[in-house]
Formats: sequence, C-alpha cells, structure tokens
Amino acid sequence: MPTNPAERDDSGPSISVVIPCSNAAPFLRATIESILGQTQPVLEVIVVDDGSTDDSARIAESFGPPVRVIRQPNQGESAARNRGIEAAAGEWVAFLDADDLWLPTKVELQAEAIRSAPADVVCVTGDFLLFGEGEEERRCSPPARYDAPHPLREMLVGFTVHIDCAVVRRAAALRTPFPESIHHAEDVIFFVLLRSQGRFLRVPEPLARYRRHGPQQSQEPGHMLRTATSRLAWFLANRALFADGDEAVIRTTLVTRHLVDHEQAIRDGDAKRAAEIAAGLVELAGPMRQLLPATLAPPRQRWWLWIKCRPDRTRRA
Repeated sequence: MPTNPAERDDSGPSISVVIPCSNAAPFLRATIESILGQTQPVLEVIVVDDGSTDDSARIAESFGPPVRVIRQPNQGESAARNRGIEAAAGEWVAFLDADDLWLPTKVELQAEAIRSAPADVVCVTGDFLLFGEGEEERRCSPPARYDAPHPLREMLVGFTVHIDCAVVRRAAALRTPFPESIHHAEDVIFFVLLRSQGRFLRVPEPLARYRRHGPQQSQEPGHMLRTATSRLAWFLANRALFADGDEAVIRTTLVTRHLVDHEQAIRDGDAKRAAEIAAGLVELAGPMRQLLPATLAPPRQRWWLWIKCRPDRTRRA
C-alpha cells in the first residue's frame, strides 16, 4: 500500500512524464496539477506542444520547473510522444494525454512495482476511471492480454493498456517508438512492439482518469473500424513478429467484431454507414471471404443496402 507522503522514499526510480498537447488549453492546467500533486514526485514533466494555436504552451510554461515545454509544428500525437521520449532524462517514461488526469498515488504505486520488478519488465500499467459530462464515473480493467499464450496477436486485436496508465523503460521505447505514419491504433501498435522486448506488469488499482468528451478522435463515427483496418495493415507489414496461423485469428476476430456493427447499421436504417462498414469488412476478410455473409456484396455493388434499410426508415417516419 502507498506510504504516508511524509515518509515516502523519493530515491527512485526516475520517471519522466510526457504530455503530447494540441489545443488543450481548457484541460491542461488540471492535467499538469494532477502530476505535480502526486504522493511521490516525478523527475520532470515534458509538455510537447504540437502546433497549438491556443494558450496551451503558455499555460504549461507558467508552472516552471519541473515542467518544461518543447514546441514543434503539428506532426501528430505519435511524433510528439517520440520527441518527449527522446528528450526525457528519466530511466522510465510515463504518458498522460493533455485532457486526462492521474490519481494521486499513481506514481507511488508504480514505483513500488518497478523497484521489485525483474530486469526484463518494460512496462507497468493498471486500471483507469472513465468519466465525462453526464456520465457516471466507472472503473475500467483492461484484460491482461500481454500474458496470453500468443501475446502479440491478442494485444493487436484487443485493448490491453491505456496510455495514461503506462510507465515504460525509456531504453525500450527508444528502440520501438510510436509509429508516426499510423493515425489509428498507434498506441496499441506501440505496446505490441514494446511487448516484443519484454514483460508487462499490472498494478491492480485505478491509476488515471480518462475524460470522454466530444472533440476526441475516439468519439468520431467510424473510428473503431478505422482502427481495425489500421491494425490489420500493420500486421501484414510486420508478419515476421507473429506466429503461423495468427493471420487467420486476427482476420476472424476483427471481422466478427464489425459484423455486429454492420447489422446494427442496417437495423438503424443507416444505409451509408452500413455501406462503409461493408467496405471495411471486405478489407478485413481479405482472402478469407468465407467469413462474410453471402449477401455482403463487393464495395461497388451495394445497392441492396438501400433497399434493405428502407423499411426501417419508413417505419420510423
């Protein structure tokens, strides 16, 4: 259990925090304060301002040490995180998105785990709390797929580590940086690459508070399908990391997941959405067309979706 702050051991491990920031002025001050209010202090807080046009950089600079700001033209979250990792002085690097929060004992709990961790551990993670306007706060406990018999495959198709909860060995993160050319599921892919270097540990406690609000990419329509096609494309380019037979499992899992979304779009009478999902399903299935219903036509022959959806639209009218 965490110690009294007055009696804590501040000798280590050394942890740098990286915050990628793009126009997060409404949330950034509270985010940084949640780090500086930890029961065990961090070595430094690196805010990488990714081309913000609001007051984000000024807000971060107003804190002074141990907060420092790196400014760069807008290049995306992955590039900002990589820039922060490169600039970090700590042996370990933790991440926090600019609109989220840490719980007060987050660093202390993970530092305790790191002190007793074997040398091959490259990541320590935990649970998080989901909150947002009009939502009741709830605890989320991602399954520990990193301990599965086929961890890379299971981590690629599932959700295992929330970025706000992760603290990673800096040396390992430098060897397998965030993929800057990928804009969907890039954090999932980063942790798959990291798992290929060593083991993960889990703190069985909530460590962060993830804020759900409108402008987030994860709330955009079609986001989950785009992350699925992104995961598959990355897998196909990195087959050497995976075992024989993994492709069939990955395609089957992703197709099965989004067939449900396709049927829901039809029930909702949303022909446009159903057609978009159908196109993604064809891509996810690839040569395994037996995974798809016989009625799922090629992308240019989906006139039947409009007919199938029309009754639902008529009934609602």
